[in-house]
Parts: sequence; C-alpha cells; structure tokens
Amino acid sequence: QTVPDTPGQTDKLPMLIPVDTGVLGPDGKPVTFEVDIADANGKIHKKIADSIVLQVKQKKQTFTLKNVPKGSVVSLLRGFSAPVVLTRNATESDFIFIMANDVDEYNRWEAAQELLSRVILDNVARFQQGQSLMPLSDELVNAFKKTLKDEGVDMSLRSYILTLPLDSVLSERLEEADPIAIFHARKFVKEDLAKRLVSELKQVMSLHSTKKGGAYLLDPSSMGKRALYNACLDMMITADQKEYYDICLDQVVNASNMTDSLSALSILANVDDSDWPAGRKCEQRQSAIQQ
Repeated sequence: QTVPDTPGQTDKLPMLIPVDTGVLGPDGKPVTFEVDIADANGKIHKKIADSIVLQVKQKKQTFTLKNVPKGSVVSLLRGFSAPVVLTRNATESDFIFIMANDVDEYNRWEAAQELLSRVILDNVARFQQGQSLMPLSDELVNAFKKTLKDEGVDMSLRSYILTLPLDSVLSERLEEADPIAIFHARKFVKEDLAKRLVSELKQVMSLHSTKKGGAYLLDPSSMGKRALYNACLDMMITADQKEYYDICLDQVVNASNMTDSLSALSILANVDDSDWPAGRKCEQRQSAIQQ
C-alpha cells in the first residue's frame, strides 16, 4: 500500500485496510477457501470460510488463499470495505466473470465500471493518436446483456451498471487530463453499447414501465423500477431509437412524479439539435421544458 503525502504530512506510515475477500468458483458460485491469519501476538491461525476480512497493516503484505479450485476468481473489497484505490492484475474476462456472478452487488458494479473505464481510456489514447476508435468486445457486450436481462439482479444495481464512469473519474486515471478526448471516447463507447443492447433494453422497459397516474411509491422495489426504466430510456435515446423521443417528451410533461419527469428532461437536454429526428423541431423539446 502507498499513502500519499499531504501538506504538512510526509512519509506516512501504513494504514489499517480491511479487505473483505471472497472467491468465486469456476461455476460462479462462492467457494470455501483456507487462509492463515496472524493474531495480535503473531500467532498463526488457520481460517476456513467463503468470505473473510483480511487486515492489511503493512506496506507490503502477502495472503495466500489455499484449496481454491482452478479457474476461480478472487473478489476483493466487497461492500466497499475500505475507501482505497485498488490496483490488481485482473483480465477483462475476470471482471466480466465478477460482474456476472459476484454475490456482492458493489463488486458487480465496480467490475462494470472498471471494464468500461478500460475501454474508454484505451479509446482516449487512440483519439489522441488520431486513430479510429475501437468498439466493445462481443464478450463484454454479452456480459451486459446477461446482467441487464437477469431479473434476479437488483433493479437499482442494473440501472447503475448501465451508467458510464464520469468524466471526472476518468480524468483521475490520466497523467494529464484531456476533456476533449475523454468526451469523444466516452460518447463513442456509450453509443456502441446502447446500439448493441437495443433488444434487451426494449424488453426491460416493457417489463418495468410505470403506469401513468399510478401511485408514487417510495419502497425500494418502486424506486429501483424507476431507476432502471429511466436508465434504459437514456440508452435508447443514445442509440437514436426515434420512437423513444416521443416517449421521453411525453414523460417530461405527463409523468406522475418529479423523478421520472426530471430524468426524461435530463435525457433530452443532452441531445444535440443535430441528432433530433428528421422532420421534428427542437421547439417541441423547448415546449416540454417550459411545461
């Protein structure tokens, strides 16, 4: 671990970092593993569990997980157990596996964010070098399709998984911020993902659409349904599905709650006038905004 210097504080000592850890077997199910843990007196104790909090106290420390089936993937920092930036040698396939199978919802979201960040930052470099941008791999798109359609996955989580990393977050991973390159790379990746998810997005929207004039409920299920529907609507507009412009306009004006109305308004506000459907006037959008 490295603890960066701050004004008035240099050469900081290592901190205690709790790393909630689990292992996913080749079939995606949690597996039991063995690990040696030292107590306060330095005595080693063997722990057997399917999830354990490893306490990182030194600048460099090694933990060995034993009796782990071949092809397993380790799941780290479950539940955001520590506010740290984790650097790990994991492949795209590892993160796809975590996104599709982890029992920890935070890690599923974090895996999706890492996958999208890698693709966007690769395209930032390509944009800076004047090269054509690269679309997402089929394996990655299929992982998003599987997660989006999985009704066993929390609806709020699925809405967050469809949300790309913010420009500010991406900038932190560059030696020198390049807002223009980030904008074009992020826009390209979002459009590519949206266009390849159209069929799945339509299915989810049909399943989770809210009835006009229905009661506004604040329970987790209703909130998740609204979040997922609006995230899908945003992606459909990004995919330039013309019929959804009218749906979005109608939602601004006739939604039964402010959440849906503002979500639709935010989506339309980000549509360039040049992208507005042919034969339609941007005055319609302005009219909806005024109402």
